[in-house]
Amino acid sequence: SYFTSNSLLLATQIFTLATFFFIIVDVLDIIIAPHKPLGYVMLSGLILLLPLLFFWSYTAMDWNLRKNEGRGSSYIFEWCIAHNLLADVRFWQRHIGADAMCTLWIMAIVASGALTVLTFALLACPILALPICPEIGLLLFLLADGSVMLAGMWLMVYAAYPENFNSSIFFSPWPPDECSRVAAARTLSDLSSEDESGEQNSPQSFVSPMVDPETRVSP
Repeated sequence: SYFTSNSLLLATQIFTLATFFFIIVDVLDIIIAPHKPLGYVMLSGLILLLPLLFFWSYTAMDWNLRKNEGRGSSYIFEWCIAHNLLADVRFWQRHIGADAMCTLWIMAIVASGALTVLTFALLACPILALPICPEIGLLLFLLADGSVMLAGMWLMVYAAYPENFNSSIFFSPWPPDECSRVAAARTLSDLSSEDESGEQNSPQSFVSPMVDPETRVSP
């Protein structure tokens, strides 16, 4: 229920577990070189990140995924509504209406800020030559590694929107004729399944966490 009940929950827990290993490394860096500020900065950032990771894992648990007719929990959005923090409710519902989407946005924005600070440090340290500046090689490594991670994080945000499901930024979409053929085949398959079971699938079970039921377009 708390660790492996679904693939999303398992992925978030693995991500959180990996963060603890980085915390251990930063603690060792502080012990080995207590005069260098990098270990303190990295450790502070990871500690501040932990509450968001715990919340991300909590929203991935089964009972939260089943909330809002299968669209997932919306604790952050509901809190913002209760405190009248959103001027355009329809706009913000699309982007932070589900906690899973909201946490992706928060992590992507925070990571972008961190990479900006790292870039500034890489440019300023050779000029200022302050004793607190880390080695240039380490800054270059962190910048390269952070850039790859940040690109993947923004790609996750992009891919989480319903209109981008099953799409690719590298390959062209299927030709219209092929899309029509596949859609027709799926429709026939669904009708055949309904005839065999004698029941129709409820459309609510296919609602994406980021889709407003009132604006959902039927196929």
